[in-house]
Amino acid sequence: MHEPVLLEEVLEALKIRPDGRYVDGTLGQAGHAVAIASRLTTGKLLGLDVDEENLRTAEDRLQPLGDRTLTRRVNFRGLQEILRDVGWTEVDGMLFDLGVSTGQLTGPRLSFDSDAPLDFRIDPAAPDTGASFLARADESSLT
Repeated sequence: MHEPVLLEEVLEALKIRPDGRYVDGTLGQAGHAVAIASRLTTGKLLGLDVDEENLRTAEDRLQPLGDRTLTRRVNFRGLQEILRDVGWTEVDGMLFDLGVSTGQLTGPRLSFDSDAPLDFRIDPAAPDTGASFLARADESSLT
């Protein structure tokens, strides 16, 4: 299981209120999200991730926290629309832990270590694989 980096510093910076609304825009395996939602009473945490496998893991970890959490399989770039869809006009804090986790890098989709098709998509529903990109790229676009 991926351990969240700088957890205490993140929690301190977010200044979590028990009745607040928070967004974890890069939910991952919910390390930060569990810690945030555990501090809520009537508040809510909205977790977003495009990686379906991570989202399933996150939902399992968040399940004991009940209705304090909601998740969506989406990219955070559509955050305004997502907030509108869940009926939120304001949030009290947001977290974006950008990058990939060690767990993602060891799987065949994002790794050079596996004898598997060159994929490199965080979101497996995205149309362009690493192989298709390289097939049409010229040398100048790669350097």
